[in-house]
Amino acid sequence: MQTKHANTWKQFRVMALFTVLVSSLSAWPGLGAMAAETELVMIESKSCHVCKQFHREVGPDYNASKGASIFPLRMIDIDDGKIDISLQRPVTMTPTFIFVEKGKEIARVVGFPGREYFFKLVNGAAEEIKKLRTSSKTN
Repeated sequence: MQTKHANTWKQFRVMALFTVLVSSLSAWPGLGAMAAETELVMIESKSCHVCKQFHREVGPDYNASKGASIFPLRMIDIDDGKIDISLQRPVTMTPTFIFVEKGKEIARVVGFPGREYFFKLVNGAAEEIKKLRTSSKTN
């Protein structure tokens, strides 16, 4: 059983990740105008127990989430050695979730913080992208 302190720390870490993610997305030139050129890439491994947990907890519901419309989810097996996106730095842990625009990494989340926090991160990032797209249409 997790303590209140552990839950608070986990919430803090997720909010910190979200802040960095949104900052990265907001600073990326032209992102607000992108239509279907963004995606979320999960780098996984067949031997990764946390990856399996993600598939059990999130996999069945992801496509119906708010985030999926902005960041369709695509899986890449790290063991295949075929990462077809331009990375800011090497992937050293699975799962790693990489937010991609036009084939280039714009932000990443290393590890799986749990279903609730994962959806908060992705749906929050999707809301920020929608705001950027709306503001770019009005300017």
